Amino acid sequence: MMRFQDRRRKRETEEEERTRKYRKKTSRMSWGVCLMGLALLFFYQSNAPSTAAKKTISTVSSAVSSTSAGSSSSVAKSEKADAAALLKAKLAADWRLILVSQQSPLPKDFTVVLTKRSDGFRVDARIEPELQQMISAAAKDGVTLKICSAYRSVSQQEGLYHPERYASGSPVSVQPAGDSEHHTGLALDFITSNYHTLDSGFAKTAAYTWLLKNSWKYGFVLRYPQNKEQTTGVIFEPWHYRYVGKTYAKEMTEKHLCLEEYRQALGI
Repeated sequence: MMRFQDRRRKRETEEEERTRKYRKKTSRMSWGVCLMGLALLFFYQSNAPSTAAKKTISTVSSAVSSTSAGSSSSVAKSEKADAAALLKAKLAADWRLILVSQQSPLPKDFTVVLTKRSDGFRVDARIEPELQQMISAAAKDGVTLKICSAYRSVSQQEGLYHPERYASGSPVSVQPAGDSEHHTGLALDFITSNYHTLDSGFAKTAAYTWLLKNSWKYGFVLRYPQNKEQTTGVIFEPWHYRYVGKTYAKEMTEKHLCLEEYRQALGI
């Protein structure tokens, strides 16, 4: 009997010991899980930005990008404006585009190097080669181009100018001294073998037809076209041609622009 009871107490003691160890083990595991959770939470809070922080970072990044883009755009606009101003100044200084009229008198400091042609007329030395090429080309086509007026000094212009003609304000032919582009050495008046008068009748000659079709190839344009009188302030002069250079002459002819209109289109 005693042996049975001893064995029973022994089993109960062993069972209690196993239960105690199991509880102790479970408790340790629970604490371990808690500690691990706390550690992970601390790590995340320390290293991961909050939602507010993320929004702040995003806002700052956007602002930086916007500022950078705005700065680049401003620089580009500034460079474009500088380039446009430089081009405008270059065009305004181009001798081929000089404008001399009653609204734009010849500059006081204007100078020109003239060359005397075999026919006795003087022109700007820079246009002589192309002028002669044009006259020779016309001759090959059976058309005679004769210069009857080229460079004129201010004193020569004074002798041609009649103030009373300007009283009405209507477009005229001869400009006041200092306001004629003949002073530049770039302007020419033509006649032909069978027509020697500077009037509208020249528009019916073969010379005029040839000039309209070919003069731009040599850098010359009809300076005072028909239906442009209110713009130029000068009557239609089918005999009067002006050197502007091949590039400008081509554009003016293609676009049907007089010099005033072309300069305005260029912004000068």
